[in-house]
Amino acid sequence: LSVQNSAMLVNQAHVWGRVATGGAAPEVGVQGSIRGADTPDNVRIDPTRVSTSFSANLPLLTAPVDGTPLAAIGPTLGTPGQATKWRCHSLTLNGNMTLTIRGDVTLVLTATTGSAIDVTGNAAILIPEGASLTLWLEADGRIAGNGLGNANPRPGTCRIFGTSTSSSGQNLQVAGNGALKAVIYAPNADLKINGNG
Repeated sequence: LSVQNSAMLVNQAHVWGRVATGGAAPEVGVQGSIRGADTPDNVRIDPTRVSTSFSANLPLLTAPVDGTPLAAIGPTLGTPGQATKWRCHSLTLNGNMTLTIRGDVTLVLTATTGSAIDVTGNAAILIPEGASLTLWLEADGRIAGNGLGNANPRPGTCRIFGTSTSSSGQNLQVAGNGALKAVIYAPNADLKINGNG
């Protein structure tokens, strides 16, 4: 929705799809591109896939208030074939730590300041085929390291909801080697994708 010139910085990345802003054209570096299946081979930035008239009403969401409280999260979460809902203050994975999701897991991270999720180093959240994860967070979040490995073909099997209502917003980052196959809905968040994210 931003009208700032720097609202969308594609830089050297490749967007396979469409880019829409609330005013200024996206900034694309000399190695970057905005393309689709019907874009001619010699076109780096397809003008039919860029719009600067985007407008939308993005309603705020409220995180669920139920779920089983956890003092800490171990190497696996959930039960195969079942829907489970959990609550924890925050999730930090670093070094070679992994969290493997089993079944249909909803995880509500209750931290309201600082970082609700922080994945760094060689750490990763793994979602095997047939499992799914829904994350709710109000505070900031960073997925770096080996990121979030979703083995399912559909991104909707990993949903991240940012619920911040703060006037200063929320910061979500995918960085380093963070690979993300997910749906993100965070109306008050700034989203930054850098490194090999």
